[in-house]
Amino acid sequence: MTKPVYIRKLSIYHYEIPLRTKVFIRGVPFSYKQGLLINFEVAEGNKSWGEISLLPPTEEKINRCIGWIEKNYKHFLGEIDFSFLDKSPEVKFATVSAIDYLNFNMDNLSDTSIKVNALLAGEFNTILEEAERKKNQGYSIFKIKLGEYSLITAINLLNEARKIIGSEAQIVLDLNQQWTLNQTLDLIEQISDKGILYIEDPVKTVAELPNYLNLSPVKAGLDEFLEEWNIELESICKNYLEKIVFIIKPSILYGKEIWQKICTDKSTMKVFTSAWETGIGLRGILNLIFKNRINIEFVGLDTYSYFKYDIVEPLLPIPSPKISLHTLKEKFSIIEQRLKKIHSWEI
Repeated sequence: MTKPVYIRKLSIYHYEIPLRTKVFIRGVPFSYKQGLLINFEVAEGNKSWGEISLLPPTEEKINRCIGWIEKNYKHFLGEIDFSFLDKSPEVKFATVSAIDYLNFNMDNLSDTSIKVNALLAGEFNTILEEAERKKNQGYSIFKIKLGEYSLITAINLLNEARKIIGSEAQIVLDLNQQWTLNQTLDLIEQISDKGILYIEDPVKTVAELPNYLNLSPVKAGLDEFLEEWNIELESICKNYLEKIVFIIKPSILYGKEIWQKICTDKSTMKVFTSAWETGIGLRGILNLIFKNRINIEFVGLDTYSYFKYDIVEPLLPIPSPKISLHTLKEKFSIIEQRLKKIHSWEI
């Protein structure tokens, strides 16, 4: 952790941003994204922001986080003790991100770049339109969310998308734990596509994972499964490590046991993805990657391109097939009229 800071004031805000098109997040249709921001003001007068990005059921989680911060606000003020944040990973990520902005010096880091995968989500025609748009923007990796579709529709969609993006592009499929083992194996059997990197959350339950890993030639990406990390899942991961890709959402998993076990292990194949953050949270994720020099395959930050607008300016350079450290060196400002203030405390 960087040098300690003295927090003079803490504020929390709510945001709600409309999406360009309806999308499915964990099987639930959404036309907007909600979340929370925390703002710290230190003794010297400098301010910094962190984001609490929450996935469905969103309203319930937002109220829970607000209540947790209201109950524990005294722990944030003064010289903050990060250990108390372990019980709320989402708040811990936001807090550490905000503190890192105050402390992090990027001058000594090389201006490296990270590959970004395109996200194809929403209704059938929307996915194909996004495939065309993002192919023209230079993407080479495409993630297609298929969990809401039937087997026949999914196969048709995959075939149509492949025609658009070309035979050389790589594809990730995301089933969001909505398909059974037999359904997923049927899909694999009926497609001859060799460019599938992995299938994210390919089955509904942990109990089905070993059978999938034994029977499928396609790797499994573990995303939502990681939020319920336990001894059974850890054992499966150890036994099938070469057939697993770990899909890490920092704003959901930061500080949990799984974070310590996976993110520091250079032998694991990792992809960092967003939880539909704004430009605040995405900068926090990139900051975390560059600061800790985390070894990852690519990042899934293209959720950002589905927002009608952001609450910060300038906008991040997404959609783009690569994003660089230079992005974090640019100063940004908050558009506060797009926020609703919830509460504020100071000493």
